[in-house]
Parts: sequence; structure tokens; C-alpha cells
Amino acid sequence: MSAFLNVVNNGVNGMKTRVFSVLAVVVTLANPVAAQDVRPDLSENKPLNDTLFAILVADEIRNRCDNISGRVLKGIGMLWGLVGDAKDLGYTEEEMNAYRNSDEAKAALRARGEVLMAEKNVIYDDPETFCRWGRDEIAKDSLIGSLLRAK
Repeated sequence: MSAFLNVVNNGVNGMKTRVFSVLAVVVTLANPVAAQDVRPDLSENKPLNDTLFAILVADEIRNRCDNISGRVLKGIGMLWGLVGDAKDLGYTEEEMNAYRNSDEAKAALRARGEVLMAEKNVIYDDPETFCRWGRDEIAKDSLIGSLLRAK
């Protein structure tokens, strides 16, 4: 019997457990589809979605209010950070692009934005309500506010 089979069959000072652990890792790495199945869909990843949502809200505020500008480079940096975080979590470029282009994801973000706008008494036809909202977020030093600057 080979030394390897002897270790697997008989174990040597815990080697049997270590061998099976290494084999489990090798099998998992060799089968990336199985490893990906345990990840939630991107739409269910709350930290990534919360950051993406804050970037989109800040962008909408800066576009609707002439008295507030965006910290665009910071927003771009956050977006690149999101891509890196998603990759670190095992999401592929194809999954990220599919999510980015998904009508369902866009609709969910839009609906979330409409709820928040209603809570903040923001009206699309009234730019001052966006300005007020932006100033409030800046004053709170929220994630949204960190992406904005009063002119």
C-alpha cells in the first residue's frame, strides 16, 4: 500500500482529517459552480446594494439641485470598490453585468428610491426639495451626504 493510502486509511497524528480537509478544498476549488451556489444573488447582497443605492441617490440629488454638487471621484471610487468587493465575494463579471442591466434590479432600486423620497417629502417637480434633502444628508454626514457638497 502506498504511503498516501496508508495515511488516509490509518491516520497518523490527525493526518487523516487534514487529508480529507485538503481534498474537500481541492474539490470545491475545482468546481467553482458548486462554490458559487452558496452565494446569494447580487440583488440579495444588502451591503453592496445599500452602497449602490446611496451612490444613485446622491447622483439624483446633485442632478436635481443646482446648489449641490457631487463628489464624483469619490462616487466613482466607491463604485470600483463595489466591483472589487463583489469579485472578492466570488461574483463574476458576467453576474455583475447581468445585475447592472437587469430590469428587475433597476425597478427595485427605483421603488426603494420612491419610498425614500416620499419619506423625505421630496417631489420631482420641485428642485428645492432635493436641495433640502441633500443639505440634510450632508449635515447628517450620511453615506449619501458624504457623496455631496453644498456649493
